[in-house]
Amino acid sequence: MTALLDGRAGRPLVIAHRGASADAPENSLAAFDAAIAQRADLVELDVRRTADAQLVVHHSARRRGVQIDRLTHDELVERSRHRPPLLDEVLALCAGRVGVDVEIKEAGYESEVVAIVERRLDAAQAVVTSFHAGVIETVKSLRPELRCGLVVGLGRIRTSRAGVDRAVVDPARLCGADFIAMHQLLAGLRPHSQRGRALATSPVLKAAADAGLPVAVWTVNGVIRLRHFLNEPLVAAVITDTPATAIDVRQSLSTPSQSHA
Repeated sequence: MTALLDGRAGRPLVIAHRGASADAPENSLAAFDAAIAQRADLVELDVRRTADAQLVVHHSARRRGVQIDRLTHDELVERSRHRPPLLDEVLALCAGRVGVDVEIKEAGYESEVVAIVERRLDAAQAVVTSFHAGVIETVKSLRPELRCGLVVGLGRIRTSRAGVDRAVVDPARLCGADFIAMHQLLAGLRPHSQRGRALATSPVLKAAADAGLPVAVWTVNGVIRLRHFLNEPLVAAVITDTPATAIDVRQSLSTPSQSHA
């Protein structure tokens, strides 16, 4: 079985951002189930740890002003409009049905996440990502074979004195990441839908390719922008709130146009 995000898929993968989050509450079981029904290649989720040491799928660090790590899971449920599922529940839902991108939001519970991932999923169908280089280093030390991606946002560029390409690529190389998940603005692609101008290859995408690091781009919505990124040879995956639309766009790009007599 081919490993995910190894740059050999032949066409960009479609990753459902917190599930099909345009159609169901983000990071909910319903959102992940919808993403599977929409034929996403992977679902992306966020994991945090509660005060009672439960690994919960939840994006924000706070709920109604209180840190997640100061709430028990039951308290978090009481404060939430939709029940935040446990990581184990989500992986049980996804096992054998879709690839999974597990984003670890803080350091300190990497070994627990890895243990659940290994118990529930085929290693070839799971990746771990994080904004924190230390998290990537820890996961790679625990399981070198588990593919990991460093998530890079605009903030890293604002605080770096290096060029944009170095600010993106060098930290990923140093922490042992297998790929980069970068904000779409960093990828340097700008659609020119009205004029139809060709897009030059982004220097950041080229730098990542030269370093042997496949790139996933987030969060890409809208047909025009999806078309550009899904048609870019140096993009290995797009992360999107609308996986059904992305799948349709990718299919249209791979289907030869037919001329009519």
